[in-house]
Amino acid sequence: MQSNSNIRVGESKKRKLPQSTINTFFSQSSQKSSKRLKQNDDQQNKTQMIDITKNADEQQIVSDQKLTKTQQKKVIQEEEKKQIGEIHQEKTLQKMFQFELSDMKSIDDFDKLFCQIADLLLNQYVLTINKIYKYRISEIEFYFNENNVHQDTFTHGDDLQKQMGQWYFHRFGKTYKVGTYKGMDLSFGKGPNAFGGILIRAISSLGAEGGKQLPPNEFIEGPCNSVNRILEHNSTEKLVLKEIKDFVVLDNFKLDAFEKGSRLYLSHLNDSENEVYRKNFEPLKVWRCPRVGLTLKRFDEHKCKFWMADYRFLIFPEKHKKMNNFIIMSMLKEKMSIPNIAKSSKSKAQTVEEIFKNYQKGLDEDKKKISDFKDVDMKNEQFAFVYGLHQKASIGSKNDQ
Repeated sequence: MQSNSNIRVGESKKRKLPQSTINTFFSQSSQKSSKRLKQNDDQQNKTQMIDITKNADEQQIVSDQKLTKTQQKKVIQEEEKKQIGEIHQEKTLQKMFQFELSDMKSIDDFDKLFCQIADLLLNQYVLTINKIYKYRISEIEFYFNENNVHQDTFTHGDDLQKQMGQWYFHRFGKTYKVGTYKGMDLSFGKGPNAFGGILIRAISSLGAEGGKQLPPNEFIEGPCNSVNRILEHNSTEKLVLKEIKDFVVLDNFKLDAFEKGSRLYLSHLNDSENEVYRKNFEPLKVWRCPRVGLTLKRFDEHKCKFWMADYRFLIFPEKHKKMNNFIIMSMLKEKMSIPNIAKSSKSKAQTVEEIFKNYQKGLDEDKKKISDFKDVDMKNEQFAFVYGLHQKASIGSKNDQ
């Protein structure tokens, strides 16, 4: 009995632990259990997240597959518009005009600059007339003459063309031109020996404010007609403007083309004042072709190089009635098919074919030079021929570099 009692007492002593030890044990056990549970929960959540992501990707793939070709094309177009908008947001005409003349080492450098400015001006700027009437510039021509690289002597060379971002209304000496000889440039010169001008050749109406009416998409073609529209919008019942000299002396007209509040100014499409016009102001392809109305009659050695240069930029090829053959010539250079050219320019296929034949003759010609046409009264077929000569000379010049 004693032994059994001793055993039971011994067992009792072995099993009995201090309360603090027991508490510590259960605390550690609880922590380990909680840690294991947390790890299990984290792993489960991670697995669920992977499954959710996987399911989302699979749903997106299925959704994309359900899109029709038309819908897919629309999505791509919207993305391209967004990207174009983001690119243009980073650029302004004022910034583009800050180019360094010393950086322009070749005619190609100027050509690239003209293309960038043209795209910006035609696709991202609004012309405001008399604070109310809004227009999109739709056709322009570039002129730039400096002594070293780009000696384009077709440039007027007016003192105002030495400046940057100013309105230059065409003058003969100090007298503004009248009648059908009226015209207006956005100047982008570079000091005393570098004259630059962007001729405004066509504008398209966007709308009007302040209760005024202006039909949208009205196409005003020609430098003189564009200036006349500016004069018209600044006229009153008591004062009907017919000539530039009467416009430039009006109150609130500034030569600075970017001064808001002036009777004539440019503003970026993203400016708040143009918000209502953005939805109908889509980025359009910019076409380029030779400038209008130039001849070699006042001949000098530099003119041959620039006579047929593609310094005319436009966005509505189908709306042009004047010198439409130049637009067709540029489309031929881009190797567009005759049916597509006829459709894009709203011309007869027979007309396009005739221009193509003469253009091809110019490309194939080995004897005649551009200077041979300095005393010629040019006709449409001759322009296409000379354009072929010019393209051949340009290709040869690039191959020699």
